[in-house]
Amino acid sequence: MQTIILALIIIAAPIVAALMERVSNAGLSERRHSHHDTYVAPASLTRALVVDMALMAGMSLLLGVFCAGGFFSADLLVVLAFFASFAAVMFVAWYVLSRYKVQLFDEEMIVTPFFGPDITVQYSDIEHMEWSGIRRGAGFRNLVIWIDGQPVTTLSGIIGLDQVLLRIDRFDVLAHRSTL
Repeated sequence: MQTIILALIIIAAPIVAALMERVSNAGLSERRHSHHDTYVAPASLTRALVVDMALMAGMSLLLGVFCAGGFFSADLLVVLAFFASFAAVMFVAWYVLSRYKVQLFDEEMIVTPFFGPDITVQYSDIEHMEWSGIRRGAGFRNLVIWIDGQPVTTLSGIIGLDQVLLRIDRFDVLAHRSTL
């Protein structure tokens, strides 16, 4: 029974992620609308996670057959447990990255962070913005936005922050130095 449950996790994770990736708007990393712009994680990143899950699922099934057939001395349950945990972690990583979104409107932005509820930021309320962390795939670091002396949200560098900064248009509060 445990073997069947683990095999279902291994098989279901990449299939569910692939189906959700297919029906979502992940093909467009930047969508233009008449009244707002939306920026999401690059589709190549989320698709790579789905492909990784599928390849590891295939490998796990092959190794599972070899273990069940007696070609390897490893315990089938241990092999499947490893690959099921890998599939579960990759699925969570895919879901978290797919969830991230920054919507820019005329006077405000709505950030859907990796974890937690949506955050609405009025551009006029921003008192300070500073760069933090390491450079991401898009070539940018994270951008921390401060309101009332507290960091309100962090815009991830995985999206193209150049267009976000142009839309916010608050270069007067952008720090000229960065923090690590």
